[in-house]
Amino acid sequence: MAGKHTGVLPQPRSDQVPARPQSPVILPAMMAIEGVAFAILLSLDGSAVWQVVRILVTLTVTALAVWFTRRAGRVGQGATALMLGIAGTVAGAGVVGAHLAKAGLDTVAVLAAVVLAAGLFLLIWGAAALARAIPG
Repeated sequence: MAGKHTGVLPQPRSDQVPARPQSPVILPAMMAIEGVAFAILLSLDGSAVWQVVRILVTLTVTALAVWFTRRAGRVGQGATALMLGIAGTVAGAGVVGAHLAKAGLDTVAVLAAVVLAAGLFLLIWGAAALARAIPG
């Protein structure tokens, strides 16, 4: 036992504890952009009560998605981005195409284009993140 230090704990090596993947800053930002644009787009039609309900639901889902993305691993981030991307792409494409043909470039068309662009980004990012997460 001579030469051994008793009572001294070995220092953990950094390679023993795997680092949790950090969410890139752009991912929650794009989720927030899509959510806010979607909420504004949904608030442009209907009764006042229905507008408030749609805004609150949209912003709540967006906030939960951003919160989850900050805490989830790569698969959770990819799945969340993919789900929001599908919703944004479908809604944005449907509204922007029909509205541009009917009314031209106005506030609704611009908001729908923002939702579409953010949705496409999230769709591609989510699909790529899930593909990278597949072993092998």
